[in-house]
Amino acid sequence: MSEAIDIALRLAGLFYLLASVLGLRAVAMDALLSHAIAAIAPGVDRASDRADRWRRRYLLASSIGIGWGAISLVAGLAMAAGLFVLNALGQLAYLLASPRLVDAVDPPEPGARQRSCRAFGVYAALSVLVAAAAWTGILRPLAEQPWIAAVAGGAALALVAYAAWLLRPMRRQASSGWSEPEPDEPDPFEDPPADEGSSRQELARQAGTLQVMLTPSWGSGGLMEAETGEPVAFEVRQRLLSQEARDLIADWLCLFREVADALDPRRCRLTAPDGLARLEALGRPIHDLLVAELGPDRVRFEPAPRPVFPAETVTGVDLMAEYQCHPVWLNEPGRYGCAVPETLGLSWGLARSLDQWALAWDESYDPDDLGGPSLWSEEQHAAHRLEGRVLAVRLAREFAETGRGDVAVAIRIDGVASRVSASDRLPPLTP
Repeated sequence: MSEAIDIALRLAGLFYLLASVLGLRAVAMDALLSHAIAAIAPGVDRASDRADRWRRRYLLASSIGIGWGAISLVAGLAMAAGLFVLNALGQLAYLLASPRLVDAVDPPEPGARQRSCRAFGVYAALSVLVAAAAWTGILRPLAEQPWIAAVAGGAALALVAYAAWLLRPMRRQASSGWSEPEPDEPDPFEDPPADEGSSRQELARQAGTLQVMLTPSWGSGGLMEAETGEPVAFEVRQRLLSQEARDLIADWLCLFREVADALDPRRCRLTAPDGLARLEALGRPIHDLLVAELGPDRVRFEPAPRPVFPAETVTGVDLMAEYQCHPVWLNEPGRYGCAVPETLGLSWGLARSLDQWALAWDESYDPDDLGGPSLWSEEQHAAHRLEGRVLAVRLAREFAETGRGDVAVAIRIDGVASRVSASDRLPPLTP
């Protein structure tokens, strides 16, 4: 009889080990899709985002804990009893806390909570059986089976390593710093490399003739050359302005991102009714400080952002991911090659999302073996393709919104182009 119980418990352990592996894969996919949503839909609700992260962390810890318990049960070790009981208590705590911490801001699908309660009931009942088996000696202590315990420990470490491997793209994204900054954490001095314009500006600065304009913008800083409207280069600003002035401009641009529309292709629309008044009120003392530093005849102040128009005209583009390339490619007679999204007259939010989509693709390669196998799973590739289609539709919509509805937009995957239009429905971000 005890032998039959032992076999049944080991089979149950194999079942929950498989459930643990599938749970880890689900957590990794959820993390990737959450990043996709954040990248292509700026301004996501913060409370919902926190709830999503809370749930994902619980599922990660729960999946690993269930896996450890399952490994111990398959190995016939008595320590499985303690692990099963701890996991059951963790599930109970989550079921009690989730209505307030998670469900209130991110409601689950209909019937999901009932399924979770049933799954908890089954796991709790098995935990009681496992505890009884350990008490009666069917499961053996670690000291009596050192080699089996060592193998089980190695399997537990392998499960953790597998979880780390699945979540590696998310960790690399966070450590590489290319995730989209929050609206209250802008990078106000995001500049292109120095060019002839910066050299000309530096000569004018040295001669004391450089005239500047204080005006907000997306990604071009808050100080423009008054004559040309071009951003004053970073190195020129460093020599031209005091640290106090640069810090105040950075704070002012934080306010601009708070009151402006990141999805406006012209980059000048304000969403807050009092946005212009607030920019005027906070910007006026900065203007006065610049006047004191540079002189009244060298500083202008425009609190309203200027509209930004495309730097080049296009008739057809493809959205395509290539290693270390911009994702938008010209596709018209006599012209083919990747284009910088910033030059196409797109909103700040879409331009950043396109760049992030391309950078994410780079993460699928091993830089030391570019011709080797992809570092991504098939699920990650599928999520990236899905995100690309959403971005392609958004690209077509912004072209249409700015009077360029005749621009042909397609997404190219594995060499095959699929045309999209502004009227296409955005596909749901699900596997």
